[in-house]
Formats: sequence, C-alpha cells, structure tokens
Amino acid sequence: MIRRTRLAAALSLLIGSLALAAPAGAAKHAAVARASKPARSAEAVRFDQLLRRETRERFAANPSFATYMGVHDYDTQLENTSRVAIDAEAASIRRALKELGAIDTAKLDAATRIDYDLYDADLQGRLYRLTELRPWEKDPGTYGYGFAIDNLIARNFAPPATRLRAVIARLRLVPRQLANGRANVKNPAELIARFSAEDLETLVDYLNRDVPRAFPTVKDKALWKQYDAAKLGAQTATRAYVKWIREE
Repeated sequence: MIRRTRLAAALSLLIGSLALAAPAGAAKHAAVARASKPARSAEAVRFDQLLRRETRERFAANPSFATYMGVHDYDTQLENTSRVAIDAEAASIRRALKELGAIDTAKLDAATRIDYDLYDADLQGRLYRLTELRPWEKDPGTYGYGFAIDNLIARNFAPPATRLRAVIARLRLVPRQLANGRANVKNPAELIARFSAEDLETLVDYLNRDVPRAFPTVKDKALWKQYDAAKLGAQTATRAYVKWIREE
C-alpha cells in the first residue's frame, strides 16, 4: 500500500509538471516550495527529466490513458495501435530503460530511489506486455474504444460541448483503430474472441443511449448532427469488426 501510495503521489506531481496552463500564482508558489527543499543531485535531475519526457511520449501514444490521468492535451485523439506504432512504443521503452540504467542510484536520495524502482518496474512491465504477452496480437478487444469515450463523458473537466467535440473526434478515428485490429490480431483463443465480440457489440447501444444522456445541456443541433455522423461511422466499423471476429 505504501508503494502504491507513493507511486500515485509521484504521478500526481508529474501530471502537475506536465500541465500546459497553471493557475495564476502557481509558478511563484512552486518556486517558493523548491527553495525550501534541499538541492537535488544531478542524477536526480536526470531521473526527473527522463520521467517527464517518457511520460509525455506515453501520453501521446495512449491518448485515452492521458485523459484518464487528467492530461487533456490529447482529448481529440485516439490510440493508433498499428504495428509500426507498437514497435515504436517498444523502442521508446527500451531507450528509457537504457537511460534509466545509466543513472547512478547511489547518488539518489531515498525518496527518489523508491520512485526509480517503481518506474523501472513499470517500464519492464509495459515492455513485457508489448513484446511477450502481446495482447495487440491475441485479443481483439484490445482495439475497443469504450474506455476512450467513458473518460470524456464521466468527468466534468471541461464544458459539455467541448467534451462532446472530443467524443466526436475520437469516434471519427474508430474505423482506423479497428482496421489496426484486423491487421494485427492472429488466431485469438475462442473464448477471448467470443468475449471481445460481445463486449464490442455493446458499444453500438452505448453510443445510442449513454453518450447523449451525458450531455443533456448541449442544445447545438449542428454539433449533434456531427455526433450522429461520427457515431454512424463508428457503429458501422464496429459491426463489421465484430462480424470479422466471429467469422475469422
């Protein structure tokens, strides 16, 4: 529990450091806070820089995760899990592990050393998942988009119309993502394929029912017309993908 709490705290601090727009006076308060703490070692600064850069890369490759973590720079984007993108993400993680291994942990303070170990385990786990477990090749449900939409409608982080526009933008990218699934998935286990098809099928009604209910105050007819068009494209691609899973 202590390790998980520290990781959550570290991620929260990181998200704050990545925010593009800070409240008035935040920079001044941050400077005062830094001045009251002991100077960080060069190795600790290297670790901080690596963590920030690689996390930005992770958010860019996983927009839904970024939204979930409260970073809204990528709200209008959707994962593009092509084989090229998968290989690029694995290469990025390997580079981060190499840079992390070059940091002299003996020169880190105790708190940063814990963060180092947590981050190292996170990188190792993500690389193992991509290169060994390979859900992108074995599980058609990897290409579902419910999580991507849920993160936009469940939290009131922006005006409803703004969030609806983000939903529309992501729905327009659903056909591309499901096409990635067709290209990448190879002979999934029958049970996994069945569960994936059933889960994806529920998204058709989800777009008809749950998304409109999440935006009762949006009265812009033109915006809803855009939603209907994007929804239709996503639903058509979803039905075709489910059919492919069941027949292939």
